[in-house]
Amino acid sequence: MLSLLKKNSEIIQNNVNTILNTTKEAATSKDFKQASECHQKCLKSIYIF
Repeated sequence: MLSLLKKNSEIIQNNVNTILNTTKEAATSKDFKQASECHQKCLKSIYIF
């Protein structure tokens, strides 16, 4: 159980980092559609667990 929680925590942290990085990239490139799609995928994977 503890290892499952740790794995999920790592996945969530990775997804949060991805969201932050794509937000920074979108702000630079003005491509918010691509960032939004990435954010949706990350959030969906967080809530699946």
